[in-house]
Amino acid sequence: MENIIENNESNVEVVNRLSKGVKLFEMIKKKVVSMNEKELVERMEYNNIEAGLKSLDSFLCGADLYAWIKDGNFDIKYDSASFVLKLVEILEIEKEPVEEYIEWVKKRQVAICKLEDPYIFVETTGGPWSSPGFVRAFIEGWRRIGVKKEFVMGEDMDRVLDYVGIMVREHYILNHGTITAWGAIKRYIYHHIHGDKYVFDIHGNLVGETEGEIEPVAKICVGNKCFYLSNN
Repeated sequence: MENIIENNESNVEVVNRLSKGVKLFEMIKKKVVSMNEKELVERMEYNNIEAGLKSLDSFLCGADLYAWIKDGNFDIKYDSASFVLKLVEILEIEKEPVEEYIEWVKKRQVAICKLEDPYIFVETTGGPWSSPGFVRAFIEGWRRIGVKKEFVMGEDMDRVLDYVGIMVREHYILNHGTITAWGAIKRYIYHHIHGDKYVFDIHGNLVGETEGEIEPVAKICVGNKCFYLSNN
């Protein structure tokens, strides 16, 4: 399977793959609950039956196959992927679709990790610049709005910017146009996963794209060395 970033996999394609994963998960669960769990764990070659039963319960109570593999569950015998593959083997479920799905999840996670963390920086009129560095460092996060990588990855840029605009409007209204200790909100700067930056006004309207702009940030100084708290 090729790298999903190179394939420019869209969110529609991701949803289709996730749907396949849900169907696989339900198929596996249906077969598991029809069997004696202790016997199943024994066939999975667990020496510690209690540990095997605990892992099986965790799997059955999981959200879906994607979450199980992504979270990297690990017990004394199997990691999350090998656990599923052994289970599939015993249950006599076709192995290839499951192997392909596991490979896709792993590659997707690697691709996501390589991307920058998207976020929205809230630019304000002031700041607690007279406060100690550790205080400024602590509250710097108040000017950061997190954006989920998995939402913007592979999504059409127009839709991403529409989504960011909605987040901006909601944030401004919810905070009544100010951020405690930082002052009135002037504008918002969205940092995309590939490093591009987009400026929004307080109403969530896209003003334009910017290059090389660095927001004013808090910093900690130790002696003659200063460490700037910025994602840039």
